Amino acid sequence: LWSIDERFYWTQYGDLPHYLTGIVCLAYDITADFTYAAYVKYYLEGTFLRHAGRIRKFADFNFAYIRYGAYIPRLMAVVADAMKRDPDTLAEAETEWRRKREAANRSIYDGPGIDLDKDDMDANGNILNRPPVDLPRLKPVRARNPVVNLGILSTEDHL
Repeated sequence: LWSIDERFYWTQYGDLPHYLTGIVCLAYDITADFTYAAYVKYYLEGTFLRHAGRIRKFADFNFAYIRYGAYIPRLMAVVADAMKRDPDTLAEAETEWRRKREAANRSIYDGPGIDLDKDDMDANGNILNRPPVDLPRLKPVRARNPVVNLGILSTEDHL
């Protein structure tokens, strides 16, 4: 993690898995709840554009590799449908979604992300000109107890 400001951190894995965005689209289709469209709009205008900008500068071949072509059009269709149905209700849903997130102490990052003109970053998303930070852990690290015998699939000699 690399510190962005007092509350947010950059990670090279800062993108939502594509299967989760599909679930949000299905939720919108089933319920017609503008809250889902509000989240999708935030994702497109924030997370996606920041991530796409990084990819464009450092590894433009990754755009297809990370499957943006598979689900970004679907997200755009949800937002387009909500804007066509009722742009005022969509704007109200965005405001309410943000309010509920803040009330639950789940801040929404609206910043610029990493300044690609100031920060040196490799294609993997690691920032090279700043040391990463290690956040304090609330609980001790979980002990790993490796399984030695996997039964019939075990590598142990059962003769």
